[in-house]
Amino acid sequence: MSAPVIFNEVLNVQQLGVPETSIKHGLTTMSSEKWIVCVEPSQVTLIDLANNAQITRRPIQAEAAVMNPTTNILALRSQTTLQIFNLDLKAKMKSYVMSETCVFWKWTSPKNLALVTATAVYHWSIEGSSDPVKVFDRHQTIGPSTQIINYQVSPDGKWCLLGGISQGAGGINGNMQLYSMEKRVSQPLQGHAGAFAKVNVLGRTDPAQVLCFHEKKAESPPGEPPKFFVMEVGRDPSKGAPFRLPPTNIPVPADAATDFPVSLAVDQKDEVAFLLSIWDICICLTYTLVNLCTVGESHKILSSVLAHRNPLELFLELQSEREVSLDSSSMDKHSYPTSPPLFVITI
Repeated sequence: MSAPVIFNEVLNVQQLGVPETSIKHGLTTMSSEKWIVCVEPSQVTLIDLANNAQITRRPIQAEAAVMNPTTNILALRSQTTLQIFNLDLKAKMKSYVMSETCVFWKWTSPKNLALVTATAVYHWSIEGSSDPVKVFDRHQTIGPSTQIINYQVSPDGKWCLLGGISQGAGGINGNMQLYSMEKRVSQPLQGHAGAFAKVNVLGRTDPAQVLCFHEKKAESPPGEPPKFFVMEVGRDPSKGAPFRLPPTNIPVPADAATDFPVSLAVDQKDEVAFLLSIWDICICLTYTLVNLCTVGESHKILSSVLAHRNPLELFLELQSEREVSLDSSSMDKHSYPTSPPLFVITI
């Protein structure tokens, strides 16, 4: 039986002239399948994936840069100064000087740039002339000593998930903060990675907005496997109980006891979650309740499929973009009303 998930290298960034020192977390970003942006000492390199990996190098000095997921809009950061440029119009759209350093940022939509500081999370709309607006304060479990590696906003825009890692007594701890925009309350979660998605549920006409996340509690006994959760958030109680799958143990290879996830990427078309670790291990978790994918269809899983083995520094290495194909001929075509099956592969 062939492997259910196949990885193929599509692009090698270093072979395109980007120095190895610039291929790491914070300096190389990939917000969508359209662009890879690399910050080098005296320039910013833009790799246009939609145009045969055409390279544009701009003489810009910045600490970080991130491209809008759908349009040619580039955000630049230098210390506390933030700037947004429209590359097509060759014009500056907005700029702002923050009162504290931005430690993590991410486009959560084509119109919103999320900014995370040591104390709070802000949203900055590219529309109009508004400044960044504080959304919520960081929970005490994900305080200033935590390195932020993930931020997500739900499809309906009413839930936020902030994730980070910190050094613990027994290894690298993961903590997440689930925040309700409507209720303005937070729920702390112990784990390293999570993502929102919309899935179809048997017996329902409306899709379920779910939070998928990895749970690994710091106080867990040695050898106890982490768990994978899928639970619906934001469902109107008048429509019935929220959808939820029983927690499923995530297999951990015997020689990877100190490994931990750094990203959870969801392929919503086939309802498959890819949990990716710092040791280049990919766990494919199918949480679907309907038949699996069509043979031969390929779907891009973005920069999250690549990681560099350095759990203390957590440098996400983006030396190549990889295309992930799901081969349904090697996957059982059944409905899974309870715990999903797991497939473990190494990149």
